Amino acid sequence: MKLTGAEIENVFEALQNLNDTKFNISTGYKIANLLKEIQPKYIEIVNGREELIQKYGDRNEQGEIILENNQAHISSEFSEEAQNKLNEIYNKIYDIEGKYIQIDELEETKLSLKQISKLMPILEK
Repeated sequence: MKLTGAEIENVFEALQNLNDTKFNISTGYKIANLLKEIQPKYIEIVNGREELIQKYGDRNEQGEIILENNQAHISSEFSEEAQNKLNEIYNKIYDIEGKYIQIDELEETKLSLKQISKLMPILEK
């Protein structure tokens, strides 16, 4: 399957939230396999975003990144360049070795709409 960086970030975080959920062995194996496959790509995305913050983030007098609403503040002179580089990270296409999760495999699982939305790229009817 092919996923963008943004989809990988969402899918990985949603799958992590399923850690305490009970599944049959087949579904659990698919999920564990997907987590194993996606994790290095997720780390690459998170590290890439962190590098952008370190490079373009505004700093206070103590040299710490300035946060606004829990997001790094980027000065206007760098905001377009930083946004373009962030878009490159999130739009990059990754090949993922793994099987789609069939919707009926999660039928007994109670998921929020937000979790379902994040899992959409790896769900199949």
